Amino acid sequence: MKFILHTTMIWAAAALCACNVAPPEPIQSSEFYADGEVDTLHVHTKGNGIPIVIIGDGFNHEDLRHGGNWKKAADFLTTQFLNLEVYKDFQDYFDIYAYMAESEDRGVTAGTKTKFGTNGSLANTDHALAKSLITAMPQITDITKVSVMFVCNGSMGNGIGTAMLEEDGYGYAVYSAAEPNAPYWCAHEFGGHVFGWVIDEICGGGAVVDEPFKEKLLHHQSLGKYLNVSLSADTAQAPWKQFFDVPGYDNVGIYEGGYYICENIWRSEDHSIMVNQQYAHYNAQSRYLIYKRIKTLAGESFTFDNFLDYDVKNLWQD
Repeated sequence: MKFILHTTMIWAAAALCACNVAPPEPIQSSEFYADGEVDTLHVHTKGNGIPIVIIGDGFNHEDLRHGGNWKKAADFLTTQFLNLEVYKDFQDYFDIYAYMAESEDRGVTAGTKTKFGTNGSLANTDHALAKSLITAMPQITDITKVSVMFVCNGSMGNGIGTAMLEEDGYGYAVYSAAEPNAPYWCAHEFGGHVFGWVIDEICGGGAVVDEPFKEKLLHHQSLGKYLNVSLSADTAQAPWKQFFDVPGYDNVGIYEGGYYICENIWRSEDHSIMVNQQYAHYNAQSRYLIYKRIKTLAGESFTFDNFLDYDVKNLWQD
């Protein structure tokens, strides 16, 4: 795939004389965030500053009260992200912004009137509008470097948990405020797919490795994406071949199944949070890809040995 400024006003009480005196100037309320306002939740102190934007749908005027439902949701996701494996060690590299998007109605069920049209199905959501508003933020200088948490204010069944990575590098993951497993969503959908550029390592779903699939995957991999799966069982061609024979990485190998396909595609480890939510960790290749993207966006040089020196703290055994 791929400000409108609404100001809440209160009128100062005043008596009007009978001679058509103009009403007093409206006074802006400090009680609510305005539609289009941006709140900075976290500021980088190292590197170039890596932008993350939290934006939502189905949050009405009352939800945008200071300290209200929207602020609580944005603060909650900020905390979840900053405590993820790998990311928690590079908190000082990120800028996190909350974009205030006011909907007419609260919720995202069928029939509600929302800012981005989410009303019973993500098929109705105008993610292009969200991207355009984020692009216009003065804090954003390069939309291709932005990762987005798109928060739906409520549950609507299918579609929650969706992640989309666009060709230019911009990506977003959809989160429901009714999500029962927020840490997993944040690690898998946002930290894994959207920022880390890693694909699911799940086996199953009925798809097969045919020529169109190969072309699609190889195209993604040429752009640096989805390098946690391989079309070959040959260890010399594995994107994670640098881990072979490195002490402490005995779990790294060639395991068949990934990208919802069970045959003729391989992943680097048997278990990973990109396989199922019962396993709480990224595998070594995913950790490396996340580390690499952080360093790249921060404008810092690094080597694979730098990663190994860092990653000692993350090693685990089944």
